[in-house]
Amino acid sequence: MKMKIEVECTPVEARQLLGLPDVSGFQDAMMKEVKDRISGGLKAEDVEKYMNTMLVGAQAVQNQLFSFVSNVTSAAKKGK
Repeated sequence: MKMKIEVECTPVEARQLLGLPDVSGFQDAMMKEVKDRISGGLKAEDVEKYMNTMLVGAQAVQNQLFSFVSNVTSAAKKGK
């Protein structure tokens, strides 16, 4: 038996469906911090270091999500 499920939802609904935390408050705080540092005379190399640090964290979250989806699909295939 082959089954196809299509889910249409907003990003917020997708996070809730997957049990991921709401990080909008954290994102707002981080953007405020970036704006404050830039307007306070942050040097270009400091911005690059800061963004690299943030992107490493985002990559880790993305890897966890891919791992979760892979585990779910593997479990579904085993249940055939």
